[in-house]
Amino acid sequence: MIEVKDLNFFAGKKKILSEVSFSLSEGGFNAIIGNNGSGKTTLLKCLTRNNKVNNGIIRLDNRDLNSYSFKELAKKIAFVPQHTDLMFDFSAHQLVLMGRTPYQRPLYSDSSEDLKIVEQSMKQTNTWHLRNSNAKTLSGGEFQRVIIARALAQQTPVLMLDEPISNLDIQHQFEIMSLLKQINQEGRTVIIVLHDLNMTMQYCDNVLLMQNGRLAVQGSAKEILNKENIEHYFNVKTEIYESGNRIFISKK
Repeated sequence: MIEVKDLNFFAGKKKILSEVSFSLSEGGFNAIIGNNGSGKTTLLKCLTRNNKVNNGIIRLDNRDLNSYSFKELAKKIAFVPQHTDLMFDFSAHQLVLMGRTPYQRPLYSDSSEDLKIVEQSMKQTNTWHLRNSNAKTLSGGEFQRVIIARALAQQTPVLMLDEPISNLDIQHQFEIMSLLKQINQEGRTVIIVLHDLNMTMQYCDNVLLMQNGRLAVQGSAKEILNKENIEHYFNVKTEIYESGNRIFISKK
């Protein structure tokens, strides 16, 4: 579904990504992990075309990413950034309705289909009761669910998220990750940048571990998040233990 080959990215004269190559199949729950400055967010922004690739190839559904129009790409990939700043006082409903923009004709009013999809997306994310609330007044967890509802309203096969739980309390972290797992199990491919290795282990199928702008290793969560890799790539002595069907990582 997504193929990346020999991807390089420069910010000015500084090289951020070096010779990154991998492929992701349809329907996976994929995590991009690594230390700060390893290139995780830069890679995700290249995959969403928020960053213009300097050289290398990114293909989506066997088609060069650059060959898609903005409207076509918005029907393929929905992106949830790490930070969403609002300049105006939008209601939660208005914010989610923006996800329907790729399907709307200029100067035409919102269709009944648009409104139906927005309602479904907000109910799925448990935000329908917030529809009339000013988005700026929502709590962190509420706002993040609304932004995910907006992405769902795009009805794309791929959902990409940049650290969606980094500023949330533990309860809302689990709520968001459980919601994303549900969305994934319903058929959408999820690609998410994460810092929390326990969340990665618990929810994600496939892991891409970045280091110094390169893809260090890729594989299943259990294959990648072992004691040796964590100590080598994160420089942290760890203990890994199982409880029920879950694996936990703790500092030694």
